[in-house]
Amino acid sequence: MRKAYWPQLLLLLLISGLCFPFTFALACGPSHPPAGAPAPPQVTATSPVNGATATLPLKEIIIVFSHAVSPCTSYGDIALRDGQNQALSIQTKIDDRQLTIYPQQPLQPEATYRLIVPVSAVSDMYNQPNIPAFELTFQTAAGPRVLLNQKDLAFTDAQPFFCPKIEQLLVPLRAVSTTLGAPIRWDGATQSAIISYQDRQIRLTPAQKQAWINEQPRQLSNAPVLFHDRLYIPLPAVQELFGIAVTWDEATQTATITTTAS
Repeated sequence: MRKAYWPQLLLLLLISGLCFPFTFALACGPSHPPAGAPAPPQVTATSPVNGATATLPLKEIIIVFSHAVSPCTSYGDIALRDGQNQALSIQTKIDDRQLTIYPQQPLQPEATYRLIVPVSAVSDMYNQPNIPAFELTFQTAAGPRVLLNQKDLAFTDAQPFFCPKIEQLLVPLRAVSTTLGAPIRWDGATQSAIISYQDRQIRLTPAQKQAWINEQPRQLSNAPVLFHDRLYIPLPAVQELFGIAVTWDEATQTATITTTAS
C-alpha cells in the first residue's frame, strides 16, 4: 500500500510560505519598492569633505545618506586605505542616516587616505542598496614639530597633536621616553606606566592627574590621555615628570625640549 505523503508536503509548503518571504526581506539587492518610495540612498554629506586636509587626530569619518539606512550585503567590505593601498583596521556604526567609520590606529601626518563604501554596503527600508559605490579621498595635515636638544624628534607610530579642550600639545609618552633613553614598561596590575629616568622612578596612570616620582605624589597640570592604545602626556608634564626644560612656540607650532635641569 502506497504511503500518503501529502501531509508532509503540505507542511513543507506552509513552512516555505512563512519563511521564504522573510528570508527575502532580509536580503539586499534589486527590489520593487512601492509607488512613492524614495530613490536609493545617496551620500549627501561627509566629514571630512572629499579632497580636504584633515587635522589630526582624526577619530572618526562620517558619511551621511539621504535617508535612514541599515547594513547590507557588502557592509563588511567598507575599507579605509592609505597611500600604499594598504587597508587599515576600522570599526563601523550606523545610526539612522549616518555611517561612522572609526580608524583603529593613528593616521599619519601629511598622508593620503581613501575611504571606499562599495555598492550594497547599506540599504534602506525598501531593500534598495546604495548605488553607485562611493569613495572619499582626503589628506592629513602636518603635525606639530617637537625638537629635543634642537633636533627633530621622530614619531614613527603615534603622533603628537594639539588638544583644544585643555589647549595643550599632547605628545606620545613612549616616543619621548625612548628618545631620552628612559626605559618604559606597562604595569598591568596597576594599569599604569613606569619610567626610569636618571635618578627618577616615575609612575603615571591614564586619566589621573596624580603621578608618582620616587614614591612621592606629584600633581600634574593635566592628566595623561589614552588614545588608540597609546599613552599621551600634555607637554608641560614632560617638564613636571622628567625635570627638563620645555617651551611651546604657538606661531610655528613647535615644542622644544632641552635636557637640562629645571
